[in-house]
Formats: sequence, structure tokens, C-alpha cells
Amino acid sequence: MLSARSGVLLEIQNIPSELTERRQWVIWRYDDGSKVPYEPGGRRAKSNDVATWTTYENAVEAYEQGGWAGIGYMFAADDPYCGIDLDGCRDPDTGKTEDWAKLIIRDAGSYTEVSPSGTGWKIIGIGQNPFPAGKNIKLSGPKYPVVSEKEPGIEVYDKLRWFAVTGKCGAGMDHLGDLRKVLGAIFQEHHKPTLPIESPQHHTGNAYERCRNYVAQMPGAISGQAGHNATYAVACVAAKGFALPEDKAWSILVEFNERCQPPWHEHELRHKLDDAYKAPGENGYLLHAHSNVSPSFRCGDAGANPNDVVLRNYEEVAIEGDDGKVKTVQVPRS
Repeated sequence: MLSARSGVLLEIQNIPSELTERRQWVIWRYDDGSKVPYEPGGRRAKSNDVATWTTYENAVEAYEQGGWAGIGYMFAADDPYCGIDLDGCRDPDTGKTEDWAKLIIRDAGSYTEVSPSGTGWKIIGIGQNPFPAGKNIKLSGPKYPVVSEKEPGIEVYDKLRWFAVTGKCGAGMDHLGDLRKVLGAIFQEHHKPTLPIESPQHHTGNAYERCRNYVAQMPGAISGQAGHNATYAVACVAAKGFALPEDKAWSILVEFNERCQPPWHEHELRHKLDDAYKAPGENGYLLHAHSNVSPSFRCGDAGANPNDVVLRNYEEVAIEGDDGKVKTVQVPRS
């Protein structure tokens, strides 16, 4: 069965039944150049809300009615599947795939399909993301030539993300295989370890709850009043300041978004959180701070060192870590 709407060709007969049997499907369209997921009723779907997902059959039916670019699969923490997105590795005009991507596809030995843009491949199989959070790896150098409008890269996700699914799989690539070996190889090649956060237990407490309380004192973002920077500041506080894993940081950001005027779209929040994780600076720089004072904030520009997101009514205090080293942190004045 072939279906086509809005220029995206679907070959849904190739999608593995293990995926189609799960109620983890959405439909999608392009909004401002970005793929945005929806449920069949027309509301935006959320990667952290299963109530906004639907069955495969309902997604296909909605797509067939027109007005949508395609269907998509949501990865969830309670399913056994992981996705590897190989960006910018395929020439959409000639179909030629770069050698670096061919090696990954070969070693994966699992369901592999052409992306909607035709510029890459998406792999789905059994496995867990070996990185601490969803990983977006940018590739450059002679080994990774630019062959399309997309830069070469690798993304790895097993929850809180979704893949636009086309069904346009390669020959013999229509089954779900074990990705653990190839995921391990990607991790070994591209993982850049960060220094562990050295802090005594009595300083850290429950980092998630501390972060929630901290962010609850930050004013909601308002459009036209540096709302972008204010939201990015929250992302930095969660991702860098309290060094939360992605699912916890995302929960913090979604909760904060309810106080924004207007709320950000999910894909916009994703960009901010991704940027926060990639920002330079120390992880866990807020884990040592203590105060009962409600802070006010000066938000740095997006892309700046997250340590530049500071308190207006702060003072610098020295604390001593387990290693005996003294460092300076910013805490609200009492």
C-alpha cells in the first residue's frame, strides 16, 4: 500500500508489526519549517503525555484524509526500542549514502528507512540509549562530507522523542534487530565524558525537587519581554545548574511552560533544552547553593555560558568540596 500527501511518500506495508501494534503513534505536519506531531483530533501531541498518542490505524486513517505530512512513532520509557537518526548522509537526488552511515546501518542489522527529506536514514531496533540523555552528535571533517542541506550528524533516543516514519526501508531491513552492539560502538566513539560533580551528600539532597522549587520562584516568560532568554535560563538551571537527566529536566521545563505567556510549542522547548545541555560551563553549579530567599534573575543570552544566568540579589560565597578545593558560588543574599 502506497500513500502520498504533501510530497511525503509512505510505504506503510514495510513498517514492523511490533511497532504498529503499540499505541504510540501520531500524525505530523510542518509548522514554521519544523516537524510537529499532532493527535488525529488536531491537538498537538506531546512526547511526555501518552494521552495525546493514538493507534497506528487511527494515525494512518487521519493521514489518508489529507492535510498531514506523515505519521510518526513516539519512543517511550516502557518500550524496548531505541532510534538512531543518521542525518545528512544521503544525497536525495542520487540516493548515494556516505560510507560512515553505511557502516552503522550494516552493523545495526535492523529496521532502517529513508527519512522524509531523503537526506538521511532512521534506524529502529531493540536497545537502550547508552548516553545519559538523548544525544545529538554533530559530525565534521573529511570523513563526513556535506552531501545535502542537512549537516551530518547522529541522534540517539529511546524516550521523550519521536520519529517521522516513512516505511521506505532498504532491502532486507524491514525487521527489528538488536541494536546494543552498534549503540555501544557509537557511544565509545562519540561519548565525551564530563568530570563528575564532587559534592557532599548533605549538599545535594533531592536535586529534582530542589530544582522544581528553584524554578518555581522564577517569573514566567512573557512574549516581547525577553521571554526567549527567560525560558533558556530555566533550561540551563535544570540541565546544567542541577545537572538533571533529560527526562527530569524536561518535566521541569514543561511545568514552567504553563506559566509562560503564551506557552512555547514543544519543539521550541526541545531546542532550548538541547542548547542548554550543549552549553559550556560546570555541571551542577547550583547544587551547593542554599537559601530561603526568593531569587530574582538576570538571564543571559541563549547560547551563552549557563553560569552567566545569575541572581540579581546574589552574593558570592566560598564552599569547600570533598576534595578540599574551595570554589565560589552565587547564592541569594539573606
